[in-house]
Amino acid sequence: VSDEIDGDFWDVGVRWTPNGRTTVDVGTGDRFFGDTPRGSIQYRHKRSTLRASYAKDITYDRDIRSGTFEDEQLPEDILDPTTISNSPILDERFTLGYSYSGRRSKLSLQASHSDQTRAEDGRDSTFKRFSASLDRQLSRHTTVTGRVIWNEQVPRGERSELVFGSETWRYSLEAQRDLNQELSLRLRYEYTDRESDRITNEYQENRLTLTLNFDF
Repeated sequence: VSDEIDGDFWDVGVRWTPNGRTTVDVGTGDRFFGDTPRGSIQYRHKRSTLRASYAKDITYDRDIRSGTFEDEQLPEDILDPTTISNSPILDERFTLGYSYSGRRSKLSLQASHSDQTRAEDGRDSTFKRFSASLDRQLSRHTTVTGRVIWNEQVPRGERSELVFGSETWRYSLEAQRDLNQELSLRLRYEYTDRESDRITNEYQENRLTLTLNFDF
């Protein structure tokens, strides 16, 4: 990552929709840290949606945690993993997602592979994520959601000796009940199991959360 941030930059892209079900976006550019290639394809068929994308760009940890699929409201526990840093991060990422929506159920599968380099010290890490979730509407006012999430951090490069590898599994089961138009009640159980190269970063956690939401 270059320390020089001045100078010109350019970017060009094109969108192709060969039919009403398929959308293809490709583009590239050049900025102070190098080229910024990107590409994505989305295919919809009846109740199914398949998406794949690749992008290389500079960003921040807060933007990475905001989620890969911007058109979906993802819960906090499946946002993309990264390191906590005030430094810009060069993020080279491949994502793949599939969803199926039935009359009362929705299945979502999402995966990502991200190579991240921190500008402040050049430390490199690879972050992998996979999540599977199933939403089932039991009645007009009650919904149950089950979810499995796997995260892995793998340090790489000579400057990553202080970055520890880790693997995390998270399982959750949630039930939500709409009491009326303004009030809803949500009960959630979550189990997390994390293994790490550093023993002080390992833990197992059971969490039970009861939430009352009021919309006004």
